[in-house]
Amino acid sequence: DRLFIVIDNEIAAAKNAGQTLQLLKKANYPESKIDFIVNRAGDHFPMSDDVLLKTLTRSPYAKIPESDKVAEAINQGYDIVEKAPGDPYVEGVRKFLAALVKEWTSRLSLCRNRRKPGADF
Repeated sequence: DRLFIVIDNEIAAAKNAGQTLQLLKKANYPESKIDFIVNRAGDHFPMSDDVLLKTLTRSPYAKIPESDKVAEAINQGYDIVEKAPGDPYVEGVRKFLAALVKEWTSRLSLCRNRRKPGADF
């Protein structure tokens, strides 16, 4: 249903993501089904929101904040959600997932309202 292109805090990643969008559009992939996620967004992110918008041709669907706890969790083998539930990274992922659930719930409601009475879903 959706294609999320994830970019990190490298300018080249944003440029390549914009080019990927153009390629997908030429291949007739519905532009409305393509979105961007900025991973490791934070103080070290080299592009302003205006430049990012110009490069990607739209605002990112989500920005996941940078966190030192992610590398620590990977290297030490623990679940960051359990050990650091208030970490900005965890909160960013939660916001992203909440937006998806809200969107999908809305679409599901529309589908249910459109189906014929007595029809199985």
